[in-house]
Amino acid sequence: MLKTIILSVAAVMAFSQAVNPGVGLRLSATPKRASVAVGEPLMLKVSTRNVSRRSLFITVTLAEVDHKFEVRDATGAAVPMTDYGRNLLRNAQETRSVMVKLRPGEEHEETIQLEKLFQLNKPGTYQITVKRIVPRTQKGPSSNVEISADTCTVVITEI
Repeated sequence: MLKTIILSVAAVMAFSQAVNPGVGLRLSATPKRASVAVGEPLMLKVSTRNVSRRSLFITVTLAEVDHKFEVRDATGAAVPMTDYGRNLLRNAQETRSVMVKLRPGEEHEETIQLEKLFQLNKPGTYQITVKRIVPRTQKGPSSNVEISADTCTVVITEI
């Protein structure tokens, strides 16, 4: 029984390394509050952590532009963006761009006010997945790779 468990853990670890080989960065997303009322700010903390043994660089422009968001309601339907969110993405080329160095174990945190980007004006349960394009740390077919945070859940209640 113990041999089977160890083998299973090793297989899962090998699989997860094969999904994003040579990345060295981990993305996480956590709502500041698990539940908010309609109309209240829905603040999402997004963190990019260096999990490698050497310093890595990420490009930082605007938090809302640096990340891709997938927001789904309880039925699994995609939640549409607000006019503000669409305009922000359309004009993203006009933002600053800074290279940020992350030493091993360091993280870069940003907070996003999600209801400004998406139409989260109805009560319900929402699933949020955040992704980011980062440089690959090892040679591969592309110099960049997309990493994804675990999906988080928020509940929007009546006022």
